[in-house]
Amino acid sequence: MTLSLSTARPVVRSAVAVLTFCFSLLAAFPLTVRAQAPSTAGADTARARLAPLTWLVGEWSGPATVTSGGRTFTLTQRETVEAAANGTVLMIRGSGSMKDASAVEREVFQAAGMLTYDVGTGRFTWVSSGGSGYLGITEASVSGTSFVWRLADRGNVRSRFTITKTPEGAWYELGEESTDGVVWTRTIEMRLTKR
Repeated sequence: MTLSLSTARPVVRSAVAVLTFCFSLLAAFPLTVRAQAPSTAGADTARARLAPLTWLVGEWSGPATVTSGGRTFTLTQRETVEAAANGTVLMIRGSGSMKDASAVEREVFQAAGMLTYDVGTGRFTWVSSGGSGYLGITEASVSGTSFVWRLADRGNVRSRFTITKTPEGAWYELGEESTDGVVWTRTIEMRLTKR
């Protein structure tokens, strides 16, 4: 089959259009990749803001005293903390267990949380779940090697949790509740050591 000039023009135009499209994709690809890559400056800022809390990374365990419904009991608390997302997030998983009537250790509590610094808002955010199907998303505050996070208010009850590094390097956590924001009552206290 012989191509005449009149039949070759549409084929050439189509080929040029396809090649132009392909070259434009190739030219745009590096821009797309750059646009999706995380900002190095943003990641550096988030890591720097979380740096005072990197002492938490590791495996922890120890006693936790819980007061609920007028009763006080002691759990064995275990916490695992990992840096994630290029060090811009601290992931915390916890579980509590206690011995039942037959002296068998049983898990009675499980929770997970994530602490991050949002460069866009300039705030720390705490996202948590106690295994109930509800998610808590609250602002957290960091001061030195300590941080405070809160649960969403339940009616007139406010809850806050403070995690502090002791001079001995232990994890000390105090959970409290208040109905007026002035007087706080202890609900949980734990002192964990790194394994």
